[in-house]
Amino acid sequence: MRAIRIVMQAFLVLLTVLVAPVGWAQEGGGTAADPLPEQMEEYWAAQRDIRIIQHRLFEKVGRHQITLFGGVIPNDPFMDYYPIGLRYNYYLLESLALELAGSFIGDVFRAESELNTFLDDHGVTVTLLDRQWWRAHFGVNWSPFYGKLAFLGLKLAHFDLNLHAGFGILEVHSLSEDRLREDVEYKPEGSLGAGFNFYLTDMFSVCIDYRQYIFEKAGGGVSNPSEITLGFSIFL
Repeated sequence: MRAIRIVMQAFLVLLTVLVAPVGWAQEGGGTAADPLPEQMEEYWAAQRDIRIIQHRLFEKVGRHQITLFGGVIPNDPFMDYYPIGLRYNYYLLESLALELAGSFIGDVFRAESELNTFLDDHGVTVTLLDRQWWRAHFGVNWSPFYGKLAFLGLKLAHFDLNLHAGFGILEVHSLSEDRLREDVEYKPEGSLGAGFNFYLTDMFSVCIDYRQYIFEKAGGGVSNPSEITLGFSIFL
């Protein structure tokens, strides 16, 4: 009996040694009901200023966007164009808008290219055909991509990417073969493109757009002026 009692006492001592650290670990390390892990997450989130945005901050559906823009058409070898214009967009859906756009160049917002100047200086006369004057277009914009950029880890910049397709009319001026008069034509043209909207506030954004226009050249062939513009928009 004494031997059994000694064995039982030894067993209880061993059990106490083994169980005591476990109870301490639960008390100090935290259990499922312990709020310490949650408090630590809140602390680090506050320290890092983590922002989680699940929905669009700037909504567009049912709104009107008016954009004043200016840009350049740099791919004509003999003439550089600097169009200015307006675009109006109405958003049927968050990602789908109808667009009306018009731009003007005229004699004011264009200049002869370096190639044209070089040829003139060497006595070579260039007859310019299809000088772009103004254009008006109707199109559809689809905005499938929406995102956010972190600026220096301090501020979030919201943007979307849109794809464009449209058609319209272009006024072009050409010198006649005898160079005594200027002919005016109105030509249909198509347009494809893409653009970015960078949102400053719920009402204002900065726009960068690319348009590829396509129309028939005088005398045959296809002209494809490329337009790059920078604009400022207001949402109503």
